[in-house]
Amino acid sequence: VYDKVTDDYICKGKSFGTSLMTKDQVIGALQMFFCLDGDSSKTVCPSEIDGIMRKLTHIKDWFENSNSEIAFYAGSILIVYEGNATSSTSSERPAVKMIDFAHVCRKQGGDEGYLKGINTLLDMLHDIRNTMP
Repeated sequence: VYDKVTDDYICKGKSFGTSLMTKDQVIGALQMFFCLDGDSSKTVCPSEIDGIMRKLTHIKDWFENSNSEIAFYAGSILIVYEGNATSSTSSERPAVKMIDFAHVCRKQGGDEGYLKGINTLLDMLHDIRNTMP
């Protein structure tokens, strides 16, 4: 994550992500990712978070309505946004993609775990978005 104040990047390793044990810790990490640490000059544009939520909802809809036979074990969601954007005008921004398909298999009923993860992420993003102007 690029920090405008220090003109440097904040880098966190895998151990940072695996150390997040509570919902509040994950929300704090997401707020850091979106530069929402109290300095409004560093804050991501709210429309970027809206766009991320919209694209996550498309993935959620696919899992709920179209996926009845595939499970994605240890998959990930990649989120990329433009930190200095004043508004999202491009349909490509922000980018929200499913990645890490090494462990995909057929499973009757689809993947409730992946869907739960998407719903949890959407809930947290909704909470963060509600704190923004």
